[in-house]
Amino acid sequence: MSREEQDGPQSLFGMATPEDPDDAVRARARRRTRRSFLAGAVGAAGLYGAWHWVLGRPEIGQVPAPLRHILNFDGDLSHAVFGDRGLAPTFPRSHAVADVRVNGVIGLDPALRLDRWRLQVKNLAKAQGSPQHVADVNTWKYADDPAIVAQDDSLDTYVEGDGNLDRANGQPSGPEPGLLLTMDAIRALPHVEMVTQLKCIEGWSEVVHWGGARLSDFIHAYPPARGAHGRLPRYVGLETPDRQYYVGLRMDDAMHPQTLLCYEINGQPLSIDHGAPLRLVTPLKYGIKHLKQIGSIGFSDTRPRDYWAENEYDYDEGH
Repeated sequence: MSREEQDGPQSLFGMATPEDPDDAVRARARRRTRRSFLAGAVGAAGLYGAWHWVLGRPEIGQVPAPLRHILNFDGDLSHAVFGDRGLAPTFPRSHAVADVRVNGVIGLDPALRLDRWRLQVKNLAKAQGSPQHVADVNTWKYADDPAIVAQDDSLDTYVEGDGNLDRANGQPSGPEPGLLLTMDAIRALPHVEMVTQLKCIEGWSEVVHWGGARLSDFIHAYPPARGAHGRLPRYVGLETPDRQYYVGLRMDDAMHPQTLLCYEINGQPLSIDHGAPLRLVTPLKYGIKHLKQIGSIGFSDTRPRDYWAENEYDYDEGH
């Protein structure tokens, strides 16, 4: 190899010609582009493999276990940070909207006969001494005759008490003693009103004037059975009469002074699309927790099933 070949390009005076800066930049860019492409390809393959592994894990409530653990952590962290210590902002009545937006219709029966409605209350401490006590709350039927229901669509489209079904599928596996309460029992509790924001998980919010009874007053009036250490159960579960929609609350959220069993909106009885005759209002939670047309309330130390927690949301749903 000649000296000129070893030393690179030569000028007329025997001096090396400087390399073109643009050529050097392009060469470095080509090298970096190749490295970035290879690194990106390896990273994408790794992410695909990890995601494939996650989706292949056993499910907890219809969500792969690793994602469920992340969602549970998110909910627990939210509850630990915000908890039930604060109050949601309140507003003058003049700020409440006149025509409240409807947030969700899952579990609502538009033909519900309000005269047939009963609140099933389960897992109570002293239910047997009450005149509303029944050996199995699930025997209550919202329509007396399925044949009549089939012929007259102005009646309810479902009938309770169709056997002992599996609770894992949202149905009782055996008789459940408890109370069957009418709205008179709810209205007998201290009446409270509040004007708070209803915040939807979809991103909108409205100021609403609510009226009803505190869930805490209901729990004091109808105390749940206590556990081995004499404390209140950890959770409250609520379901629609047809069990198609259901939510779970931590007991401290249920006892929060702004958590209501609501039966009025803007000073008037609830309409069916807003959850008549009774709905849950808990303004520190998103609207997906505000179960409409409550059909049952139960207490337990294990987490009750929750519709949106089973569909890739966290259990707490606070904001």
